[in-house]
Amino acid sequence: MIAPPFRPLIFVDMDEVLSNFIGALCELRGVDESKLESGIYDLPRLFGTTFAEIDGQLRNNYEFWLTIKPFAWAKPMMQFLDGIGDTFIISAPWKNSPSCHMAKLDWCQNVLGIPGDRIFLNQNKHLIARHGRILIDDRVDNCVLWATAGGAAIPFPALHNKIHCLGGNPLNHVIAVMEQTIERIKEQHKNVQLHAQN
Repeated sequence: MIAPPFRPLIFVDMDEVLSNFIGALCELRGVDESKLESGIYDLPRLFGTTFAEIDGQLRNNYEFWLTIKPFAWAKPMMQFLDGIGDTFIISAPWKNSPSCHMAKLDWCQNVLGIPGDRIFLNQNKHLIARHGRILIDDRVDNCVLWATAGGAAIPFPALHNKIHCLGGNPLNHVIAVMEQTIERIKEQHKNVQLHAQN
């Protein structure tokens, strides 16, 4: 019996991978995005304010979350990923913010045409990590937790992480690393099957 082609489950983060959250926050606060410090994701430090002030601007602001602009590579990247696996959106919404939850669901459907049953909103992404499941995320700590839980993770280049220096279109990075990642998962899967037969 011929096994069906391997199709991984691919979970794609939203903010700073598909949607320009930092750019939207800059626009809201009247800050020049090009002047932001690179290599950090500490919002109060980036914007010279307190978390409470930022929280006050975002927590109940449905329109802010709904109108965040997608990056130019968002749709092409999802089309590429749809061709090689079963894709889902996974995002950690702003804490204690029903407005953010609803807006993220609506954003995915309005901007990317992705239905609600393919969207996971949770702060603890690693809880659904398994062998054969791939995470694409700009937060390296999320990638480490996902890999530790048994999945495969691809850190996404962003201004605040150490791989932002790759420059260019991040989609090219994802394509290159994804091919390597899938081959590695296939090899692991094959070894598991061989072990089960012996």
